[in-house]
Amino acid sequence: MKKFDCSCIGRICIDHIALVKTFPKKNSKVPILNYKTEIGGQSAISAIALSRLGLKVNILSVVGNDDNGRLALKILQKENVYTKNVIKTKKTPLAFIWTEKTSAKRTILYQKLNTKILFHKKTVIYTIKNSDFVLVDHQGIKYTIPFLKHFKKYNTKIIFDAERLNNDVIKFLPYIDYLICSEDFILEYKKHFKLKTVSDTIKKLFFYGPKIVCGTFGEKGSLAVFQNKFYFSKSIKVQAIDTTGAGDVFHSGFIFGLVQKWDIKNILKFANFVAGKSCTSLGGVEKIPYFRHLPKSYKKLCRKN
Repeated sequence: MKKFDCSCIGRICIDHIALVKTFPKKNSKVPILNYKTEIGGQSAISAIALSRLGLKVNILSVVGNDDNGRLALKILQKENVYTKNVIKTKKTPLAFIWTEKTSAKRTILYQKLNTKILFHKKTVIYTIKNSDFVLVDHQGIKYTIPFLKHFKKYNTKIIFDAERLNNDVIKFLPYIDYLICSEDFILEYKKHFKLKTVSDTIKKLFFYGPKIVCGTFGEKGSLAVFQNKFYFSKSIKVQAIDTTGAGDVFHSGFIFGLVQKWDIKNILKFANFVAGKSCTSLGGVEKIPYFRHLPKSYKKLCRKN
């Protein structure tokens, strides 16, 4: 048995989130209805969600040697995420998020993670060797690509959070075991390769070799290909306040289902469930479900440890 059910490689930041009635127009002013500062970043949100679901979680990332970095680490440690593989640089990246009350949609302005910082080889290999799954976000690709041979060596599976298309992503695709794509990524890939439909796009991505390719489409649900067959799962109905981090929570629900060895239908259903629940408060963290609060129907599906 490995030390971690899943390690998350990628972004930690601090989010500054403002709730507004409608998005501001250019050269205008709008009042803030509510405001929150909290931890953000794809890997951080996914790590917290995985830990709340009862999994053993490690995170490999970068924070600043500043108050924001100390705050981020304190939150992760409180959530029982293993943080000894987080290294420090000068400044913790920030994100500024406008969330529109009328639609629960958000617009994000973010500082990039400093991917020029390299982790010690032993740290990355330790993470791969001691994890059943590794979730890599867009900014974690550069940390992961030099160590791809070790995933096969230690039978560690890669889940990739695909949010936008570039050359690094294309190089990475053949090595991914489970590919989860945002709607933006799928539409960008569809346009780039001149494909006719979303289904054609997901099927083409499946031929790179992942066991499952899944597209997430917000309130429209999720669509996946597994063993050459399509599976669709509806999103749950909630009174959404803010969709920040919902995709990251979906990834965690998906991974939880893999750990539990569920079938694809239950994996998608559960991932949509936890993602939907996370949208019912401002910010991406507050309403992420804990295992103890899950409906009995999901608890009954879980393996006894």
